[in-house]
Amino acid sequence: MNGLANNRIIRLKKLVKIIYALLTAVGIAFLLLQCLSQLGLQQGVWDNEKLLLFDHIHKLQGGDNLTQLNLARIPSLFPDYILGWLISGFTKDIRTQYMIYIWLILAMQLLMAAALLEKLVPMSFFRALILIGFLQFILIYISRAFAFNLQLAVLPLNHGGNLLLYWLFLFLLLKALSSAGNGIVYSITIGLLAFLACISNRLFYLQVILPALLVLFALKSNSKWRLFFAILIGGFSALLVSEAVLRTGCLPPAHSSFTDVIVHLQELFTLDLVSLSEWSVGGGYVILISIILAIWFSCGFQEGLIVNKKLSSWELFPLIRCYGLFVLLGGIFVLLPYPFFLRSQWGDSANLRYLMPLLLGTPISLALLFAKLTIFRISPKRQLIIAGFLSALIIFRFNISVIPLNSALVWPKNFLHWSNSYARKLEDLIPKGSAILVASNYNNLLSARALKANNNWSMQISQIASNGHADPWDQGKSEFLDSSDMQIAYNAVVLNYVDKNNILLAYGSPALEYKLDEMGNVLWLFDDGGIKRIANVLEQDLRGPFRVQCG
Repeated sequence: MNGLANNRIIRLKKLVKIIYALLTAVGIAFLLLQCLSQLGLQQGVWDNEKLLLFDHIHKLQGGDNLTQLNLARIPSLFPDYILGWLISGFTKDIRTQYMIYIWLILAMQLLMAAALLEKLVPMSFFRALILIGFLQFILIYISRAFAFNLQLAVLPLNHGGNLLLYWLFLFLLLKALSSAGNGIVYSITIGLLAFLACISNRLFYLQVILPALLVLFALKSNSKWRLFFAILIGGFSALLVSEAVLRTGCLPPAHSSFTDVIVHLQELFTLDLVSLSEWSVGGGYVILISIILAIWFSCGFQEGLIVNKKLSSWELFPLIRCYGLFVLLGGIFVLLPYPFFLRSQWGDSANLRYLMPLLLGTPISLALLFAKLTIFRISPKRQLIIAGFLSALIIFRFNISVIPLNSALVWPKNFLHWSNSYARKLEDLIPKGSAILVASNYNNLLSARALKANNNWSMQISQIASNGHADPWDQGKSEFLDSSDMQIAYNAVVLNYVDKNNILLAYGSPALEYKLDEMGNVLWLFDDGGIKRIANVLEQDLRGPFRVQCG
């Protein structure tokens, strides 16, 4: 009886620790999102690309299947679509869905990073979680590029899910390498993860699959060949299934310019000194730290970092070395083709979404360095004092008000209170039951999904190209069909005057025109003749496979 009671107590303590860790991760995520809100990084999240996930889930719940949809070129089915689907089961409100999504994905990233750190150093999970969060706070206020990409990593279909899988894969790989048994279980799990990750994001091949295969090959251990082939089969199967089943966008066009590369490097290694209390370093410096530490770990300069009597010396040393080699190889395989895809990053030097594992993985590597320098030399009480002192210094140095007194900047309000003024104006102007086409590509709030999101997808609004033709990018034929698979009768078009002649050529003249703003965006309403002309154009466009043509 005593043994049974002790087992229950042990299980209860484990459950309490898990709940405590989850609540801590959720709390740190809230504060990090608050900091990003104060930096003004949550203002441009309501556009066609960011809302694609929620729009597709709405269509899947309405009867579409995955093979009917034209997905993004980075499909992000796992975990983005899975998480979005689960959240939609609790609420149908897009604002609440969006808020919960970014909160949960960031908390999950924190938990995974802490689990990886705990695997590499003799540190409690809770302390690892606090340390990762603390280092992220520092980097947010030191590098605006780091903050910008951390914001991107919590948005749907912006490589944040891929980052989570990157850390999960590395954690499982290290766990398998240090485990004496359950080789088949680890091989199946890691092989399945390789399949799901590669079918979701082809960058995973460069960032994870190739580095993992090389690391396993370098180990020259017969027991690791099962892992090697499981990863190889998982990655190859994903490629076959993706080509056969999924309809994705085209890969970005490869284009390289020596001038572009030099300009980008200069932007990466900028140092903005506005004042003593307002400065920021470029993302290149953060990436450079990550690469240097990866070289340091992979070359074995940190020998003796881990002291754990439960593991043999062979099992201790290679874990950090494998971690460093894995990060270094993944970085190299992405950096080599990186100059050819600079122009596909929205033309923003701060947008480093293809380099997220290097950039946003820096806190983990810095935490390992911190462990090397302090973990065996400073008592826990002194560590707490130092952490408190550094926190106070950062708050004073950067004038941080994490929770403003008037609560005007609390980040959930950016989502829960969001409203699209253009959608409200259209509701006032168009007749009830109207269906609208949007040809404007000059304002995020005038994109079809941003307009539909304002009323939780209740308005019938579809995106078209600026020439008036149906656009297959990120949407399928069902976008233009009703619940009976009949083509929708559109009677209104939102456009910018830049595209006026294109729309006139496609649909003819409107019956009425309304001005929407001072930037040339207008609403055209069509009579019965115009509705028929629009229907004829769309009918021609929807014939055939209606897929994105790559070439």
